[in-house]
Amino acid sequence: MEIVAGEVVWSCLDIFSVPSTSADGRQALAFGYFEALLQTADPSRLLGEVARLTSLNNLLDTVGYLRDIYEDFTDVTLQLLKDTAATLPSHVGGAALLESFNDAAVCNAIIMHFRLVTSAWLKTHADSYVHFTENQSIEDYCSSHIEPHAVEIEHLGLQACIDAVLKPAGIAVQVLYLDLSPGEQVNQIDWPAEPSTANAPYMGLSTIRLLYRPYVLLTLSTETIVIS
Repeated sequence: MEIVAGEVVWSCLDIFSVPSTSADGRQALAFGYFEALLQTADPSRLLGEVARLTSLNNLLDTVGYLRDIYEDFTDVTLQLLKDTAATLPSHVGGAALLESFNDAAVCNAIIMHFRLVTSAWLKTHADSYVHFTENQSIEDYCSSHIEPHAVEIEHLGLQACIDAVLKPAGIAVQVLYLDLSPGEQVNQIDWPAEPSTANAPYMGLSTIRLLYRPYVLLTLSTETIVIS
């Protein structure tokens, strides 16, 4: 399926074969994160993310997650970052990355890592998010909407994941909505990356584009297409 955003035609990517998480937008989000880093062709950029994500384990400790349990998930993410960095700059096609995300054990572990970091971020920054949980406490919201397996990501969970993982990595996110709003253009919400600084020269790497619910990745179409 193709959609039009402004003057640009986008195609939906159907690249995942892991059925247990195919309805969970975190799969598309996590793959987009790795793909954006891969496209830098810079091993130091991926190894920098290894260090940053490792530092986020402090958040997991703070909210009471057991290290012996969460490391089963975090280690998979970190190892894939290291393995991808080791193939650069020659590995630019992403075939190995795609193969990893179609391995159920690898994909599910990375998604669970993203869930735990998102949950821990919400709990440790509760004042910024509590007004959006529909009269639930942050703890209850995380227990019902973030931590359970195969629960589709919602707007608040997406926002927290972006704040914790993607924005600090210099990755922007754009979500396109197909709804019944008047007009010929697709509605969209943009989450820009954090601005570049002297200490973060790699900011503004890429933009992950998702089609809203179920969240799927979008890529530029190689042809101009009339949409029916």
